[in-house]
Amino acid sequence: MSRGPRTVSAVRVTLRTHRRKILTWCVPLLALLASVAPSYSSTYPRLDQREHLINSLGSNAATRLLYGQLPRPGTIGQLAAWEMGTYLIIVTSILSLLLGVSFVRGTEDSGMAELVQASGHAAPDRLRGALEAAFVFSVGLGVAVFVILGLETISIDELTWRGAAGLGVVTASCALVFTLTGLLLGELADSAGLAKSLGFAVLAVAFALRAVANVHGVDALHWVSPLGWLDAESPYTHDRWWAGAIFAVVCVVLGACVRIAGRGRDYGAAPLHERSASDDRLRVRTVAQLVWHLERGRWVVWTAIVTAVAALFGGMSGSLLDFLTDDTSTAKLMRELTGEDGLEASFFSFAGVLIAMLVSCYAVITVLADGTAEGDGTIDDLLACGTSRRSPLLARLLIALGGSLAMMVVAGGVGTLVTLSQVSHGADRYVAYVAGQVPAVLAVTGIAALVIGVHRRWGPIAWLPVAASAVLVFMGSVLHAPDWLQHAGVFAHVPDYAAGSAPGTGVFVLVACFAGAALLGVWRRAERDVETG
Repeated sequence: MSRGPRTVSAVRVTLRTHRRKILTWCVPLLALLASVAPSYSSTYPRLDQREHLINSLGSNAATRLLYGQLPRPGTIGQLAAWEMGTYLIIVTSILSLLLGVSFVRGTEDSGMAELVQASGHAAPDRLRGALEAAFVFSVGLGVAVFVILGLETISIDELTWRGAAGLGVVTASCALVFTLTGLLLGELADSAGLAKSLGFAVLAVAFALRAVANVHGVDALHWVSPLGWLDAESPYTHDRWWAGAIFAVVCVVLGACVRIAGRGRDYGAAPLHERSASDDRLRVRTVAQLVWHLERGRWVVWTAIVTAVAALFGGMSGSLLDFLTDDTSTAKLMRELTGEDGLEASFFSFAGVLIAMLVSCYAVITVLADGTAEGDGTIDDLLACGTSRRSPLLARLLIALGGSLAMMVVAGGVGTLVTLSQVSHGADRYVAYVAGQVPAVLAVTGIAALVIGVHRRWGPIAWLPVAASAVLVFMGSVLHAPDWLQHAGVFAHVPDYAAGSAPGTGVFVLVACFAGAALLGVWRRAERDVETG
């Protein structure tokens, strides 16, 4: 087989292997993108109706740190690119980084690369395949963004094809540069874990540079940070089409670095190594202690993320509550989204849902890691040490629960303190709405334990309650879903405890769901055979 067909085959294998991850991340993200502009258009059909919104958001330090300066005059395209464009490039960058590491180092760690090479594909073929797969994924995502926003120009006059193309170019460029970063770090690091850690450090630096540029108005830093390329290209405002050429040059240079780093590298070799193993005995006496030792890094990272989000909402509370008081259209939309009558309750209910969603993601990931441990043989090693079949899943379930509750305490505490610095009242509601989401997090965790307890390959099903509930909470009223369907979401059962409201039936149903699902999952895990590979 010539080099060309071998490379094409390697690209197909790479994309096919990761198709579920790509679709799981991209489909909801693109669906959210498609809903933003129509939502703004229906809520604020005229420019003068958005004036107060634009003034309030533009003068808030917290929103400026995350989103940047809101362009004027505030067209639908500018609002969509300012808000959704930020989410788009951040989520895309995280996904791209994970994919880049998985394309190279992840396949070597799992043994997939060895299988591919045994089928007649040399190491250079795998590397070329990974590079081309990165290009196909990035360009495909950028084209999808362009098509979605381009088609919306038919019904929304304030959207333009040039703006859609600009946001598509920025999305593709950010995706490609971080996929290539993941590939480069995968070539340099000796494990996928180390490569991901280094990659997220790079992402954190990029975010910090963009934040400094946003807060202090240092426009040059927007060109330095890939996350700042959104402001550099400025879709729907300046539409600097020539910026795409600069982004392309950066990607070409980074791709060349990947080729140089991977040239002649032996299978499994790398210049960067995780810290050397210690000869000291690991002082763990139970499976739960071992699981915590393995999972504590994940908890720290997720706690930092959730706490930052909680602090962000606390920092925005003063100006946004004033804005909701003055703007009846937005206040009505917020009430519809949250189902709360009071503006204060609506805002903090919205914040509580977002925090609960993030904590639920941590809990699900922690529980589903039991399936990964089962597949790579770690569970067999534990069973060989005399532990029971139910112990590994039970330990992860306990760590997920304890970690989630601790995370909500930290995030709720920090968010409350920041809120107190912005408003003289309302902090009690922040605590109440965060604490009120505990039953929802419990239910999601129990369902994850049930799913992974029945079969380790059923893990993706555990994400359905989180994803479906998020859609029902944030889009149920917009899509005019019936009340019973909106209340089917796990995040929709938080009474206003600060106002003296008592918990409803849904709260007890969620707790019962957790107890039943968790017990059934642990029992089933103890009864079935262990599957590896």
